[in-house]
Amino acid sequence: MESGGAGRPVVYLFGAAAGAVFGLPDVVRDARGRGWEVAVGLTPAARGWLEAQLPGLEELTGYPVKSAYRWPGQPDVLPVPDVVLFAPATFNSFNSLALGLTTSWVVGCAAEALGKGIPVVVMPCVNTALAAHPQFARSVATLREAGVHVLLGEDGFVPNEPGTGDARPFPWDAALRTVDRVLGGPEERRAEWAALAEHWGPAWDHGWVGTSMGDLLRLALAEPGLAELWPCTSMNQLRLSRSRDFRDAGGESFPAVAAWQGGYRVLAAPAWEGAETVLETTDPAEALACLLGLLDRPGR
Repeated sequence: MESGGAGRPVVYLFGAAAGAVFGLPDVVRDARGRGWEVAVGLTPAARGWLEAQLPGLEELTGYPVKSAYRWPGQPDVLPVPDVVLFAPATFNSFNSLALGLTTSWVVGCAAEALGKGIPVVVMPCVNTALAAHPQFARSVATLREAGVHVLLGEDGFVPNEPGTGDARPFPWDAALRTVDRVLGGPEERRAEWAALAEHWGPAWDHGWVGTSMGDLLRLALAEPGLAELWPCTSMNQLRLSRSRDFRDAGGESFPAVAAWQGGYRVLAAPAWEGAETVLETTDPAEALACLLGLLDRPGR
């Protein structure tokens, strides 16, 4: 498998043969608008339903729509996923995943993702009669115990009465919000920025650092240019990371800001030894503007 392009997270979007599957092209557009790479997989029945839309889906994603297992020795053309979203999942596909019955490629791939530690989000699409079947409740419990995000009920899909068709719109927004949260999307990143701003708030005054870090973070909260990055602070340094892994933050190419009481130093990289000082200032707004300017450099 290949990795996603330009560092974008890769989402596998799987669908089974329920009416909501006809909404996949719009969902792919929405997902790509969030900055995700998307690869679509379908059960054989769903593939038949969407046959006329397959060329458009492949053009949208840049990948073939996959429904069958590959032959031995055949290369896998899809990138490695960061998360699998299975929606809509029919009664058959949902129970098959819980029971480990991998007769279709999408169920088998989702089951394997679980074993690899790849997050799996599943939104079933069943009526109330099927939801009342005893196996369905067991499958919900089994998948949740395995760590699957099952979107059922108030915060997900609410089953319709039999024969009413799609009485309610399929809650795609809930599915995409969950994927966004699993991936650590803008909402979660913003929450982390806010938590740090509160931690280093006006009540914090630690000797030589003073309130400088808090002043900087409160300004940063209103800056959309930082929404794609994770923040990390020490007593006197703000570092940034795209991966949220700060164990080797010095190996990343992002600039940093060092703070002390009444002053800031913008560094070209988050390392003290040999770090290039780009700006020294007493103005947090000027320091933040310089930081954002460095982030706009090609290759960041």
